[in-house]
Amino acid sequence: MKTGFLSAAGLLLTAALVFGAEPASTLRFDNTTFILSKVTVSSDGSVTNDYVKQGESIENATTLLSVQHAPKAGSINDAINPWLQSVRPQLTKKWTATKTPNSSLDADVVVEAWLGAPTDPRTSVTLQRFVSESDSEGVKIYRFVEKLDVTAPGAKEELVAKKSRWMNQLAELKVQPVLKLDGPVTGAKAYADSVRP
Repeated sequence: MKTGFLSAAGLLLTAALVFGAEPASTLRFDNTTFILSKVTVSSDGSVTNDYVKQGESIENATTLLSVQHAPKAGSINDAINPWLQSVRPQLTKKWTATKTPNSSLDADVVVEAWLGAPTDPRTSVTLQRFVSESDSEGVKIYRFVEKLDVTAPGAKEELVAKKSRWMNQLAELKVQPVLKLDGPVTGAKAYADSVRP
């Protein structure tokens, strides 16, 4: 048992040293603490960490924060285009892309997409930052999703105010994804997909 723990801890420490950022089991965003709920390692080497608010799970989340590292993406367009193709059927309005606030990098944009689902009357307002960070290969994707009833009175005006704040906070994120979820996460449904070679 100790060997497994030490090797997992060594893997996380190695990742932190190699990529220059520390993996995080919690993230603070929009005055809320988000807890790591799911780690997915894909066969292409991409790692995605999904964070939810205390008491929520991936399945019932009203708000979701994700960090993804796509090490094989040669440019941000290599990450943006497949994602847009995958969500195109769910778009409830045209997506937009803007340069990330206060970024000095050329390859750093936030894509806004409003996504709908037939089983949910709310709209998933999605902001995804795609960035090529100098201390890691490929592309990092920071995603913030909030499910909202955009038809409620005053909802769109409130969203405009929140969106500016969210974009600025996405611009400040710099996180190295956790490669494996060790043990249960308090207050959230926790599981990890198996790591594939």
